[in-house]
Amino acid sequence: ACSHAEAIDLLQRYGVAADGENRLSGAICKSIRQSLQSMRGELQKTLSYLRTHRHGLQPKQVILFGAGATIRGMSEWLAQELRMDIRVWQPDDHLLTLPEDLSVPPVLLGAAVAASALAWENNS
Repeated sequence: ACSHAEAIDLLQRYGVAADGENRLSGAICKSIRQSLQSMRGELQKTLSYLRTHRHGLQPKQVILFGAGATIRGMSEWLAQELRMDIRVWQPDDHLLTLPEDLSVPPVLLGAAVAASALAWENNS
C-alpha cells in the first residue's frame, strides 16, 4: 500500500498507458480500472445525450482539466477509449500569465479560470 501523496506521484510520473507501453503503467491502469471506466462512462453518457438531444452540438474534442488531467497518459487513454480528440487544457499566455514558481500544475486552475471568466462575462 502507498500513501495518498505517493499514489498521486505514481499517477503523475507513470500514469496510465493506452497501449500498455510499460508494466508499471499497466499495473496502475489495472488498479484504478473502476475509476477509469466510471469516468469514461460519464463522458460517453454526456456525448450520447448531445448526439440524441442536441444535434447541432457535436463536440469535436474533450478538454481535460483538474486532477484527472495531471495523470500521465490520461488524454491518450481517453482518446483511444472514446475515439475522439482529447487534450489537456493549457492556459493561453495572452489570457493568463502564470508565475514561474507556481507550485501546482496549471490544469488544476482550469475550474477557477472558467468561473472567473463567467463572472467577468456576466458583469460586462
